[in-house]
Amino acid sequence: MTATPTPWMTNCAPVAWRGSRIFYNSLGTDGMFDGWSANADGSDAVCLTDTVPVIGALGTATNRGIGDVSPDGQWMLVTVEGEHVGTIGAEWTQPGKGGANDVWLLSADGESAWQLTQPTGLVSGVIWPRFGQSAQRIMWAQMTAIAMPGQALGHWQLQVADFDASAHAITSQKAVGPPNQFFEPYGFSPDGKSIICATSDGQSSIATDQIGLMAIATGKFTPLTHNKVYNEFAFYTPGGKSIIFGQGSPKHLGMDYWSMNPDGSGPERLTFFNDTAYADVETLAFDPAGSGRVAFTVANDAQSQHCDGYVETLQTT
Repeated sequence: MTATPTPWMTNCAPVAWRGSRIFYNSLGTDGMFDGWSANADGSDAVCLTDTVPVIGALGTATNRGIGDVSPDGQWMLVTVEGEHVGTIGAEWTQPGKGGANDVWLLSADGESAWQLTQPTGLVSGVIWPRFGQSAQRIMWAQMTAIAMPGQALGHWQLQVADFDASAHAITSQKAVGPPNQFFEPYGFSPDGKSIICATSDGQSSIATDQIGLMAIATGKFTPLTHNKVYNEFAFYTPGGKSIIFGQGSPKHLGMDYWSMNPDGSGPERLTFFNDTAYADVETLAFDPAGSGRVAFTVANDAQSQHCDGYVETLQTT
């Protein structure tokens, strides 16, 4: 794919596809993000997170973003901006940036909500809550240090938790891997023993973040990419036969989609958007019906404030 096709929906970042519904995040006219869903043909778009209870003393809506939807389609993991010092709705509190965010559980219709994590102090935030192969296990990354010069994204430690959806509660939680690096999780490996993630661990800067697997039992990180550019947003294809991820392009400094085998071998470029103009590929979700279609995100600015969603077939090996 050499040029971005016609968008499925503008101002849209797809994160999950369950049944006939695609779940995505969108920046509203009020300057806040919310989570939505729509049919795969783009019809019947519904905001799902505007019914989350107003947070504490804020008395106003805040950034809310869908991180994942359970495999059975009954539950959503949502990041919600809570009370904090500074401007409500600031860019650093948006979904995926995660400052002053906590993880909430929402029913798939958005009608009921329960807070799962609590602020951990002045340094607090979460990114990328994700379900495992069932709703009984979840993961996310927890902020351990704010962004500083030389570590532009701050420090984020991986967390894995057993989860009781019927009780709407986390029953146990484990920190995985070091607390003093940037880790961004995308999902469990097909065998459930590792977390596929992007990290600055072992790199001179975040500009060369690599994709790899973090072993849950041992906290050992095994890199899957070995290049000198930025890598992010890595997802197993249905069945786990390959991984699609974003890799930096030196020409226009955005990212294009690549595929690789589960062991990191056989990297193959899938899109060539950056050959003609800046584009930054981000989140994606696969059609569960097995059509081969993928709902994916392309940002046209480095801050990911302007994203469009696409539903196309990406040629994978």
